[in-house]
Amino acid sequence: MRHHNVPDMDSTPLTPEFLASQDVVLIATDHSAYDYDFIVQHSSLVLDTRNATKNVTVGREKIFKA
Repeated sequence: MRHHNVPDMDSTPLTPEFLASQDVVLIATDHSAYDYDFIVQHSSLVLDTRNATKNVTVGREKIFKA
């Protein structure tokens, strides 16, 4: 059986200040619990790999699909 040394991880609240401080916000999975309008509004660049932002209408110029 494989064993992996995974570092401890923690979570950071998605505040406007935190989102604005990031170079890019990566959306790797689509969860209904997230407010994608809020995320796009406060981020400078969003890389959406799951089309989670398909219904976002404001800030589309910041969204890139992967």
